[in-house]
Amino acid sequence: MSLADARLKAAEARKQLAEGKEPGAERRAKIVAASNSNQRLERCEAAHIGTLHETLIRPPAPA
Repeated sequence: MSLADARLKAAEARKQLAEGKEPGAERRAKIVAASNSNQRLERCEAAHIGTLHETLIRPPAPA
């Protein structure tokens, strides 16, 4: 990040503070949402892998 970009971000943060907003709140909310999303994805992946594992180890009985 260049110095000019850092100054723009700082100016935006000061503007948000003047408006009564918390500059880091939105960023933290995005991080929490991404973390929750990743945890859901990991649970889905684990369930899917478990299903595949069971199918490969115990193939369905012939009909």
